[in-house]
Amino acid sequence: MKIKARPSKVYLLALGLSLGLLLMGLFPEAIHAVTTNELSSELNKALGGTSDTKTTINTFVMLTLLSFLPIVLVMTTSFTRIIMVLSFTRSAL
Repeated sequence: MKIKARPSKVYLLALGLSLGLLLMGLFPEAIHAVTTNELSSELNKALGGTSDTKTTINTFVMLTLLSFLPIVLVMTTSFTRIIMVLSFTRSAL
């Protein structure tokens, strides 16, 4: 009876992470942040819009941040852990 040796999940995870880090080291890219002023001026040039574009972009950015705030709040509190423990307890009963 032959037993095939399969790589463990930890080994595969470590291999994937090291490969990812190697690729990031081989192909570095500079990342530049864009301010809303630069973004609105570029949109004004492209669309021929007015200065109201800055207000629109600021509103869009604020609504996006406000929509992600509850997600971050739930992820950083113990709410998720409590739900998981209660789920395990329910399935154990």
